[in-house]
Amino acid sequence: MAEKKAIGLIYGHKFPYIDHIAPLCDWLKIPLIVSDEDCYDLIQKYYPSVVTHHIDSLELPFRVTQEADIVFCAVPTPLFERVFCVTETMMKKKLLSVWTPHGQSDKGLKHVYYEALEGEKMILVYGQKMAKRLIDKGVCNTKKSVIEIGNFRYNYAQRFKPFYDKIVQKEILSHLDPEKKTILYAPSWEDSEGSCSLFNMGKAIIETLKGRYNLIIKPHPNTLAYNMVEAELYLETLQESDNVLIIDRFPPIYPLLEVTDIYIGDMSSIGYDFLTFDRPMIFLNHQGWTDIPLFKGGIALTKETLDLLPQVILDPQKELSPIRKALYADTFASIEPNGVRDQIFREAKTIIDTTFLP
Repeated sequence: MAEKKAIGLIYGHKFPYIDHIAPLCDWLKIPLIVSDEDCYDLIQKYYPSVVTHHIDSLELPFRVTQEADIVFCAVPTPLFERVFCVTETMMKKKLLSVWTPHGQSDKGLKHVYYEALEGEKMILVYGQKMAKRLIDKGVCNTKKSVIEIGNFRYNYAQRFKPFYDKIVQKEILSHLDPEKKTILYAPSWEDSEGSCSLFNMGKAIIETLKGRYNLIIKPHPNTLAYNMVEAELYLETLQESDNVLIIDRFPPIYPLLEVTDIYIGDMSSIGYDFLTFDRPMIFLNHQGWTDIPLFKGGIALTKETLDLLPQVILDPQKELSPIRKALYADTFASIEPNGVRDQIFREAKTIIDTTFLP
């Protein structure tokens, strides 16, 4: 079986993918190709261990098709083929795109989400929770390879902890009061399910906290990309409070979560990431969602009960610790990194050699 060359790919200005694809490339020991110069600069700054190449979007399809066999990316195959179908046809070569998760969340309960992966031949998942969701959605009814990769992003952050500690101190902690607890509010973006709580409840959170805590607000990159003018004006009004720090160009999540005492979110995947630390979680249920698994690991507030926030923040939520630990174990598999890495490349090679015949 001939050796196959693998790369990671971020095509376009896909800021949310950086903290997922970059650590994966480091773990798999493969280079990362990006077409967006801004993404390239952020990766160079925050993930210097990753071998990254910036290739213009017009040249990229030719270069990747010519030089690679396996492409790890965060988009489903139909979107991948839009970029590479012409060059694949010209070069009479088929690339294997391996879908890589860019966050675990409870989205997709009402609208199409995981169903878009029906055509994948190889899917990476964090653990059993995501694998079971694929089965429930009918995605795994056709033959495909599904491999659990665990919490590789947290492992990456821990490996480079001294590096990230310096960055967090300079860019985050230096702007906060060391005598106060730190709360991270990380709302999702306004997708088709109305997941974003920022515009509904953001101001109320600040007014309720009244400077008693350090409050970091990390808006979702898509909020700024798709609602730029509205979002920027809104965030300016939030920034007027002394206790608020807004960060919008800080891709690494786990170094930020490590200095967070209390998490406030909605349907954002960062909530599942925060399970790693087993600390208090508060959820803004502005849509009145029911049966959201992650919400069981914290306290959910609606618009009508948001005035309870000052009391809720004081709750250490010790009785919810077993639930959070169980959610974490279901979400992130415990793996042997080298063994899984070998399995990924072995199965990818098999798919190419047995399916993509010349």
